[in-house]
Amino acid sequence: EKEIRTTATQIFRKEENDILKSLSILYKDEEHPRIIFHGGEPLLVSTSVLNEFCRRLSQIGDVKYSIQWYFN
Repeated sequence: EKEIRTTATQIFRKEENDILKSLSILYKDEEHPRIIFHGGEPLLVSTSVLNEFCRRLSQIGDVKYSIQWYFN
């Protein structure tokens, strides 16, 4: 599990700036954009990296975010 989390975090860190840039373009005219982290992959990223990403979302504007998961 630790190896998977480490790999997911490394991949996310490489893509993080591009993700934020794309979101800022996509949501530039939205007053209150909403982002939903869904599934397993976003939640594999280390907690500290995900927290930092959510903090950086505020640079886009008044972004609301949530996490959706499914229990079987």
